[in-house]
Amino acid sequence: MRTLRTNWRCLLLVSLSICSEIAAGEQPIGKSKAFRADERIDVLVPTTAALATPVEIPLQVEAPGLVNVSVEQVETMRYGVHRSVEGSVMSLLIQYHGGAAYVTVVPRRLGILKLNFFCGYSDCGFAVKHGSVQVGPPHQPAARIIVAQAGDAAQSTPRILLGLSGFGSQNSLNVYAVFNGIDSPLSIDASYARFRVISADAILSVEVDEQTGGLRPVHIGETLVETSFAGRKVLTCVAVEGKMDGGQAYPHANCQKLLTAGGVLGQSVEQ
Repeated sequence: MRTLRTNWRCLLLVSLSICSEIAAGEQPIGKSKAFRADERIDVLVPTTAALATPVEIPLQVEAPGLVNVSVEQVETMRYGVHRSVEGSVMSLLIQYHGGAAYVTVVPRRLGILKLNFFCGYSDCGFAVKHGSVQVGPPHQPAARIIVAQAGDAAQSTPRILLGLSGFGSQNSLNVYAVFNGIDSPLSIDASYARFRVISADAILSVEVDEQTGGLRPVHIGETLVETSFAGRKVLTCVAVEGKMDGGQAYPHANCQKLLTAGGVLGQSVEQ
């Protein structure tokens, strides 16, 4: 099972940075030395959670002096590849309820999510803990969704041009969701979104792979693809031409004949 480069070392430095600060007030920094102390704490990760929904994770603390807990979220991609989730590496606020410690994590990916915790103590001891959680659909609707090509998460792509052959014969719809309180759009695996193909012809000009969002041109013409997730939907016009060459001008395809009254391409609206 292959693993892409993660931010473990960065997280460990974040977790232990507090050690140097505390040690500076008690003894010369040069005399402080970090050491592994996994037996001091356990992180009780729940089995299930919801995307973009805060989840409280209890800490079973076996020794005093806990001063810092950091987390990294790691997603499992296709073919067994693991990747650190963008924007997930952070230091967490240690909170207490009835004397019991806990931290709050907001899941940023659907599916099986691995959580790597790095816990730092005032005497420079540190613990590394791991847990996995099955993340399901969010409890709240998204503020908006973005449906784009080429992995652009900034804005939706209203029109996509495909060719039956040659340059531009392959493309895909990439889905992102924006939630209030989360600083950046979250990438959504296409298998969790819904795609509806709208065409005026009996033969569809394009087919959508519902597992990957991949677009396969099969017939010259225009097709409207409605993508929906978390209570929002976006319309994308997909135009299929014959053989395409690099640098070919974009046609004036707009799928106007397929749009219902008030429909706007590339705009996130309530489902």
